[in-house]
Amino acid sequence: MPFGSRLLYMALHALDPTIEQQFGMHYTSLDDLLASSTIVSLHLPLTEATRGLIGEAELAKMPAGAFLINTSRGEVLDEAALRRALVSGKLGGAALDVLRDERPGGNPFADLPQVIVTPHMAGGSRAAVGRALQMAIANVARFLRGESPLDLIPMPSAS
Repeated sequence: MPFGSRLLYMALHALDPTIEQQFGMHYTSLDDLLASSTIVSLHLPLTEATRGLIGEAELAKMPAGAFLINTSRGEVLDEAALRRALVSGKLGGAALDVLRDERPGGNPFADLPQVIVTPHMAGGSRAAVGRALQMAIANVARFLRGESPLDLIPMPSAS
């Protein structure tokens, strides 16, 4: 791993040990991950189990000066608790690709230089939009030829 770092992860289930070994990853609990990490990056869906996952108690477990990155959903993180941890100096900084309120004026970190907030629009790049348009055109052409469109997502059956 670069700079002698360890890569810890927490998930619903541990990965196959061969994958962990290949990428130098180690499965751990959320508490151990927070206590052992100087950089924590959140990549998870918003569910009832993950809503408010990172709050006051979780941030307090992180080492002094640690950094938090959130690219999942704003509701996963207690923004008021994060702000307190940043203002107090407990955390060194944060990078947020999402906020609870993404309307203009909804950034509660705008006055904090140790926080980077970016728009949650990675899928909106010119290249991504171009690929989506090409896929749509190809699927319309397939449909007109009587073929099934590609990349269909099956609908759940009504029970």
